[in-house]
Formats: sequence, structure tokens, C-alpha cells
Amino acid sequence: MHFEDFNFLAILAAAIANMAVGAIWYAPPVMGNRWMSLAGLKEDELVAPVPAMIKAFLSGLFVATTLAMLIVLTRHTGVKLGAMFGGGLALLCVAPAILPNYLFEGRPTKLWLIHIGNTTLAFIAMGAIIGAWH
Repeated sequence: MHFEDFNFLAILAAAIANMAVGAIWYAPPVMGNRWMSLAGLKEDELVAPVPAMIKAFLSGLFVATTLAMLIVLTRHTGVKLGAMFGGGLALLCVAPAILPNYLFEGRPTKLWLIHIGNTTLAFIAMGAIIGAWH
């Protein structure tokens, strides 16, 4: 794997898509109200959005870069294969990896499902973008 194997515009677009998926998913009429209820949060208790969004975007850049590395290594190029690879990674690696955190913290399984739903859709979008632009 070489530096020129990466499309950095695709990685940037994937990180932006990650943020867009999260913005839609956690909007109040979609999953936002349910998420806040299950997490035991009230709107006035939420953290300042700008610092959290900057950190979330940087996290998304890291994930998109890692996903790009894996897509290059496995040759899962194209929209369909990239999307399937991203979704599979979310469901088969990320979801089971974080489930014990919810279980041991006594947090609701429905809250885990909300987060995994967002993660899966974001990974599908990121994988599709990276796969298409490779």
C-alpha cells in the first residue's frame, strides 16, 4: 500500500458524509428524541455542540482513513462493494465490540441499537464513497 493508493478527497467526503448521516439520524424527529430519552438526557444538559462536532469530525476522518486503507487492501472497490464492506465492518466488528460496554453499564439495548444504526448507515455511506472514488 502506497500513499498514492488513497484518494484524500474521497476520505474527506466520507468524513463529511459521516457527519451528515449523524445529523439526520440524531435529529429530533428521527432518533434524537428517543436517543435523549434512553440516555436520560434533557436538551439543556447536552454538551456544547461546536467542540463536540469538531472532535466527531476528526474521529470521522480517522475512521474514513482506516476504512480507505482496508478497502485498498481488500480491493473492495466500487459503490456496492465499498458499501457492503463498510456495513459489514460496522455490524460484524463495531457493534459486537461496543455491546459489552452497554451491558456492563446497564444501559438500554435500544440505546445501543440507535447508536449502531447510525454507525452502520455512516459506514455504508463512507464505504460507498471511498469504494466509488478509488
